[in-house]
Amino acid sequence: MNNNLGFTSIVLLAFFFVFMYLIGRRENFKRQRVIWNHLSNAIKPYSKKVGFKSLGSSAFQLSVPRGKLPFKQLEVTVLLLDRENLIHYLILKSLKRRDRAVVKADFKVPPDFSVEVYQRKMKGVKIKEDFKDVKLKAYSDMFQIKASNPGKAMNLLIKLQKNLVKETTEKFSVSNVTPHLIYVCHVNEQTIRDLLPFLTRVGKAVEKLSVET
Repeated sequence: MNNNLGFTSIVLLAFFFVFMYLIGRRENFKRQRVIWNHLSNAIKPYSKKVGFKSLGSSAFQLSVPRGKLPFKQLEVTVLLLDRENLIHYLILKSLKRRDRAVVKADFKVPPDFSVEVYQRKMKGVKIKEDFKDVKLKAYSDMFQIKASNPGKAMNLLIKLQKNLVKETTEKFSVSNVTPHLIYVCHVNEQTIRDLLPFLTRVGKAVEKLSVET
């Protein structure tokens, strides 16, 4: 009797996790379609062509030709939570993880300064020893900011103050080595809509600051 009960429990548990796997997989593919539609609409004013690469149910990647953007190349990778694995998904939610977009880009003209903006709770961030702290009241409560040239870094962040949303930004990095720009943010309808205009402002601001002495 106990053996039968144990076997039945295992079968039911296996069925439950397979069912949740299928539900999670379907949900992620649905989210991919929604995000892709928003992103493609956001990109249209800047470039007619967009490269698409599927990375499974939890991720996909877009590559955007130069077009009207101030970059030599632009790559956007969307990383969704692992909804297929219920236990892992619940752990990620308990850690307040979100669906994210990771943007990597190279400017037409490499910047002559570097700045790293990242959430204070982030661990394992490697920063060059000669980088200096940047104190900016609008960001200091949530972010650690370090830069090779604090003056130019502060000017850049002040220019972007209305566009670099603290609540959805995890990391913002400008560097004189490739990739020149790394931007990590939460994915939602608003961040997708604002992404290309924001990146354009970044590119123009960095280019202007790089030619200043």
